[in-house]
Amino acid sequence: MQRASNSSLRRRRTRGPDSREPAGTPGNEVSRGPRTEPAAGAPRKGSKVKRAALVLFSRYNKLEGWTPNIVTAAFVVLFTRIAAAILSGIADCDETYNYWEPLHYLVYGYGFEAWEYSPKFGLRSYAFLAPFFGISSLIARSSVPLDYDARVLSFFAVRIFLAVMSTAADLYLYDSTIWRFGKAPARLLLVFLVAAPGTFRASVELLPSSFSMICFSAFAASWMVGEYRRAIGLLALASLLGWPYTVVIGIPMAAHVVYRKGITFFLAAGIPFGCLLLLIIVKGAGSEIFGVEDWTYYALNLVLNFNVASAFACLSPALWLLQSLGLKIWSLPQAFSRVIFLSPCWIWLAIFCSVPHKEERFLAPIYPFLLLTAAVSLNDTLRYACGIDIVDTPEPAAKEQSTSSSDRADEVPAAMTTIARRKRSEHWTYAYFAMSFAAVVVFVALSISRTYAVVDYFNAPFKLFQSLSRHELQGGIGPRASPSNFADGEVELNLCIGKEWYRFPTSFFLPGRRFRLRFTRSTHSGLLPKYFKEDENGTKAEPEGMNMFNKEDPTQYLENPHLNCHYFIDLQLPDDNPRENPIPVEDRMILFREEFVSVERSNQPFRSFYIPWVSEAYIYRAPYLVIRNLKALPLTS
Repeated sequence: MQRASNSSLRRRRTRGPDSREPAGTPGNEVSRGPRTEPAAGAPRKGSKVKRAALVLFSRYNKLEGWTPNIVTAAFVVLFTRIAAAILSGIADCDETYNYWEPLHYLVYGYGFEAWEYSPKFGLRSYAFLAPFFGISSLIARSSVPLDYDARVLSFFAVRIFLAVMSTAADLYLYDSTIWRFGKAPARLLLVFLVAAPGTFRASVELLPSSFSMICFSAFAASWMVGEYRRAIGLLALASLLGWPYTVVIGIPMAAHVVYRKGITFFLAAGIPFGCLLLLIIVKGAGSEIFGVEDWTYYALNLVLNFNVASAFACLSPALWLLQSLGLKIWSLPQAFSRVIFLSPCWIWLAIFCSVPHKEERFLAPIYPFLLLTAAVSLNDTLRYACGIDIVDTPEPAAKEQSTSSSDRADEVPAAMTTIARRKRSEHWTYAYFAMSFAAVVVFVALSISRTYAVVDYFNAPFKLFQSLSRHELQGGIGPRASPSNFADGEVELNLCIGKEWYRFPTSFFLPGRRFRLRFTRSTHSGLLPKYFKEDENGTKAEPEGMNMFNKEDPTQYLENPHLNCHYFIDLQLPDDNPRENPIPVEDRMILFREEFVSVERSNQPFRSFYIPWVSEAYIYRAPYLVIRNLKALPLTS
C-alpha cells in the first residue's frame, strides 16, 4: 500500500496545467495524501463533446473557497450577451458602412460601400465577413415561419452568433483565471465580464476590434494554463481576420513561450501565422487620420465603460511601486506571473494613447486583459491591506525544454510561496469580504446605470427603422394607405436622411431592394458612402467620386428631394435649419416618433448615467421622427 501511495504522489507532482491542478490553494495538496479521483482535465468516459468540455473547463477541481460553477456562469453570461444582441443599438457609423452594409451586399446584392472597400484603396478585406456571410445567408435563404422580415432575422442571427462566441471565450477566461490566480479574482472577473457596459456592447458589435476582443479572451485563457500552441493560433486569428495590429498584444506571450518552451517551439508554431499576417499588413493601405484627441479621451471612455473597474486596474502599477519600495506584497513567482500575464493591457494603452487619432473601439481588444488586471489587482490590494496571504500558481523559476509534441505546458503547479505576515484577527477576513462586496455593488450599480442610459437614451434610430419596416412598409409589401401603383414591386421608394446619416442602422432594417436610403444636403460636408454596383463584379467596380480625403461629392445627394423623398428621417432640434428638411411643412405627416437624448443639451453625469427620479431634470429629449411626404406619397381616399 505504501508503494501505491508513493506512486500516486509522484503522478500528481508531474501534472502540467492541462490537468488543472488546483491553483488557488496554499501548498497543502501533497500533505493530503493520494487522491483516488481522476484529474479534472484528464479524459473521462462520455461523449466527445463532454470530454472536450472537461479539457477546457476545470470546474471539478477541489479548490478552497467558492465560485459559481461553469453551468451557472454560462447561463448568466449568455443571458447578458443575448440581451445585448437584442437591445444594443449601433453606436459607430463605421460598423454600419464598413461591415454591415458590405455584408448586406454580399447576401442580398445591394448595399452601401465606404471608400475603404474601394478597389483603388483596398483598405478593408472581405475575409472578416466570411463567417458572418454564411450565417446571414442561411437565414436569408430559408423560409422562416415568423411574422418578421428575414433581413432583420439575419441581422440578429449574426449578433447572437457573436454573443455565443463571446460567452464561450469569457467562460474559458474565467475558468483559466481560477487555475492561474485563484477563486477570489475569478469571482470578481466574472462579475466584471457580465456587468461591464463596455463588454455588454462590444461583445455583439460587427467590428474587427470586437472580434479581436473575443479572440483575446480565449487567447488569455489558453496562455494562462500553458496551452501555448492554441494561444498562438488565437493570436493569429485575431490578427488575420480581425485587426492586424493586435499582434503587439502577443509580445509578452512570445517572450513567455520562448522562456518556457524554447525558440524552436515558438518559431515552428508562429512562423506560418506570421507570414500570413505580414502579407495582410503589406497589402493594406494606410488609413487617413480623421480627428485628433489627447490621452484623456481614452481615460474618459474607460470610466464610462468600466467605471470603478478602470480604477481597480490602475492599482496594479501602484502595487508595483510599493513592491519596488521594499514592501513584500508578492513573492517572486507571484510578481513574475503578474508582469507577464497583465502586461498586454499596459502595452496596448501606451501605444494607442500616443496615436493622435483615437476611437472608442480601438480599446476593445484589451477589454479582457483590462478586466483581468482589475480583478487581480483589487484582490491583491484588499488581501494585502487585510493581512491575508496572496496565493496563486507560481511560475517555475527555471526554463524547461520540452521534447514532447504536445502543445501543453510542462510546468508543475507547485506549492505557493507566500509572504510571512503578522497574523491578524479574523475580523480582517470579514473586512476583506466586506470591501470586496462593496466594490462589486458599486461596480454593478454604476454599470446598470450606464447600460440603461445608453439603451434608453440613444436607441431611437434602431427602433424607428424597425417600426418603419414592419408597419408602414408592411415587411416589403409597400406603404400603407397608398395608391395601388406604389404597391408595385418595381416602383422605388426613397427614404431620405440628412444630418442623421451616420445613425442609419443598416439596410438590414429595410424590407426590400426597392426601399432605398438616400442622402440630402445638411450640415455634413464630407464624403458619404455610395451604393455598390449591383452586379456580380460590384466589389471590383470603382464608384465615381470616391476618395480617401473625406472630400464631398455633389452627386451623392438626391435631386429634387421635395418631390423624390417619400420619407424623411430626422432628429428635430430647436436650432435646426428648417431648410434641412426637404419636405414642405404642409406635406408632412409624422408616422413614428421616439425620444432621443441630445448630448449637447444635457448635463453630465446625467446624460451618461441614468439616475432614477433625478436624470430627467438634467437631460434634453428631442423627437426622432419618421415623416411621410404626402405630396410624393399621397394617402388613398
